[in-house]
Amino acid sequence: MKPHELEREIKQGRVPQVCLLHGEEPVLLEEAVERIRAALVRRHGAELEEVVLHGDEPAVDPAAAVATGSLFASARLVRIQEADELDQAASHRLAAALESPPENHTVLLVARKPDMRRRLFAAVKKRWKVVQFRHPYDGRGVQNWIRAYLGRRGVKIHPRAAVLLYETWGRDLAPLRNELDKLILYAGERRRIEPEDVAELSGQPASATAFDLADAVAARDAERALRVLARLLDEGVPMLPLIGALASRFRQIAAGLALSEQGRGGAEILKDVGVRYKGREFLDRLASMDAGEVRSAFQVLVELDQ
Repeated sequence: MKPHELEREIKQGRVPQVCLLHGEEPVLLEEAVERIRAALVRRHGAELEEVVLHGDEPAVDPAAAVATGSLFASARLVRIQEADELDQAASHRLAAALESPPENHTVLLVARKPDMRRRLFAAVKKRWKVVQFRHPYDGRGVQNWIRAYLGRRGVKIHPRAAVLLYETWGRDLAPLRNELDKLILYAGERRRIEPEDVAELSGQPASATAFDLADAVAARDAERALRVLARLLDEGVPMLPLIGALASRFRQIAAGLALSEQGRGGAEILKDVGVRYKGREFLDRLASMDAGEVRSAFQVLVELDQ
């Protein structure tokens, strides 16, 4: 099952009784858990009991929580975090308990990198639901996530502001979520985030951005790149977000070069790599660069980040 399929089922009131949620992006896992929990709260209200266990804790026995009922609630949500850290004995007992869990129990297994060959996960995959969550692939994916996150909170965002956030924080959703929460409070009753809001809170000026710096570097315009960099540093932009933004820009360039080699057209390349502004300039940069230059750029960025 794909994440959007799970979300659709939850909206339709169909919560899977047993589900394995896994992936290396903790924010997306947390969001999925919260959606399931909220759906169960809407259904059962105060009658829902939630039990949270951690597979990396000693002597944890989630099978008992799954198999036994509650004296005080008519429904139970058993959430097992770090399910891939369960020891073999506990894992086997849980697999047996999941063969016929009580009808009023919902079981969520949350894991980073489960070994699907293990008895527990193989059994869940065979009979129940398994959903994998991945990092957003590119800038377009991150910006879509930004709009969805804000939309669930009744807030809109200017497209350029979303681009600035991606350029500053890249694909790492945890710090990006923190920044969005601050921006929601900052925007207040306006319920709309503008590029100037991002500039004010993050130190990423709306007038000169890492986007401009990356363009200058890609254009081999050393004078302009140094001028933009000096202005950014004078305005207090920290180096780490700049390095991240440059890396994300060169990831776009690398992806664009790969698509170009496959014979893709300009419009398709811009759409696939998530470039929504200055598209013509981006395509011009692709035409003047090769994979070797991009690798060299990444090597320099790695050295700067150390």
